[in-house]
Amino acid sequence: CPLLSGATMKTPAGTAARWAMLWQVCISMALIGAARAETLQMLTRSAISDARASGVPEDCNFTSTVELANPMSLDPDNKFFSTGRLQQNAMMMVIDYINTERCGIALGYPGERRRLSLRTIGDNSDSSTVNSIGQMLLNSSVGLPTGWARPDVLLGPYSSGLTGHLAPLAQSFNTLLMAGGAATTSVFADRDVVFGTFPPTDQYLAKGIEALALVGASSVAYFHESASFTTGEIGRASCRERV
Repeated sequence: CPLLSGATMKTPAGTAARWAMLWQVCISMALIGAARAETLQMLTRSAISDARASGVPEDCNFTSTVELANPMSLDPDNKFFSTGRLQQNAMMMVIDYINTERCGIALGYPGERRRLSLRTIGDNSDSSTVNSIGQMLLNSSVGLPTGWARPDVLLGPYSSGLTGHLAPLAQSFNTLLMAGGAATTSVFADRDVVFGTFPPTDQYLAKGIEALALVGASSVAYFHESASFTTGEIGRASCRERV
């Protein structure tokens, strides 16, 4: 996977077989601040105009762009940098594969192909920063960085806690949010534009508790971090235990 460098990156060339393999790796990785006061960390991933330099086939005649945007922990000092980097790399690999091997996506009239462009802003693993990023991206009264467009689709940051601050904004501004790094049920509850890829936290330990009961266990002891993700898991397990 390409490393996060904080600079605009070109889409690398590659064979179909190679990118098909990377696509599988990407899916596996996906399953497993922005601002500091003095600077705004940003990444851009897109097909550039020079087809031969970017690896995009020359017969890909893109008619428009689908704009994607997301907050993500980009600084190595950020709490969620390590896992967030895996999620970010996976998303960039998908962008590369779709733009280079699939000539973008077919959307609109027959023959129209649209490139994908991903704009990422560093969230510093901070909930208030995620909220500020969401306001900047979605609220028309807040200015965007030069050359940016309002996103057609939002991609979530890593962690249920951070995504939980972006989800209400996505719902309020009726913008689709793919929350690939969140599992806490409250992130998705009563929000028809927010969806994810993980099972909800209240199901994580369900089968384990049931299996223990079947082999005769009558009680379970546990400890957990005081965070929305772990609290959701243990809370549901506790209910099953009492039942």
